[in-house]
Amino acid sequence: MKAEIGRTLSEFWDVRTPREKTLLIWGGLALGFALVYLVL
Repeated sequence: MKAEIGRTLSEFWDVRTPREKTLLIWGGLALGFALVYLVL
């Protein structure tokens, strides 16, 4: 099960363009900071 999820995520990430990867990383970081801020 773990290997299948890892493979699926790897396939998803591999087909993204560098621009999409950058946007996903920054969006994830912004969402993470917002969640931490709201919890605290």
